Amino acid sequence: MAGDVSPRPRTFEELGAEDGLVAYEADVSFPADATLTVDGLRDRAVVFLDERRLGVLERDGETSLALPADGGMGRLTILVESLGRINYGPYTGEGKGIMRGVMIGRRLVNGWTHRLVPQEVPALPTDATDATDATDGVAVASLDVDEPLDAWLAFPGGAKGMVWLNGFLLGRYWKVGPQETLYAPAPLWKAGRNEIVVLDTDDLGATVEIRAEPSFGETEEFIGS
Repeated sequence: MAGDVSPRPRTFEELGAEDGLVAYEADVSFPADATLTVDGLRDRAVVFLDERRLGVLERDGETSLALPADGGMGRLTILVESLGRINYGPYTGEGKGIMRGVMIGRRLVNGWTHRLVPQEVPALPTDATDATDATDGVAVASLDVDEPLDAWLAFPGGAKGMVWLNGFLLGRYWKVGPQETLYAPAPLWKAGRNEIVVLDTDDLGATVEIRAEPSFGETEEFIGS
């Protein structure tokens, strides 16, 4: 998919991606004090220029950010994440990804390639053996278990990530809460060595906590009809 160039960014549906992450990439040049805008972002994007992180854009928040003030050129990467789909009301069946286009100032950016980030466990360096071995937001932790039991995983210091236990995608965590733990049922553990892999797009933490009890955050009272 990376070598297939298209004039405009494609949606998740056009790429055959149901959910997860898609990396949109294009070579760009820009003048001093230029602004980047994503038109029709669904749902959240982390923006990089030549692997330098520029910021985060959100569908219901900021959809523009400033490019380096002196101007220049480089490889633009916009890592877009689907935050889930609505199955009722007027938004049923809406698309995900970049729905219309990306602009620098008033000029549309053309010549996009796309990389689907699979929901299988990401590839790791062959020498990555513990949680301190992290690269590009990916880290692995290994631990030995005598008896597989139900457990809950927490990721203090992490910001927004996806978690795999022994190759199975447990789910996602986000520091905005309220939930602080992911359920790791006994059948996913095995006696002996187990592997936890974390892909964090924002701020990779340094530790993984194994807990006996869940933490769902503060209890909120629902008032409605």
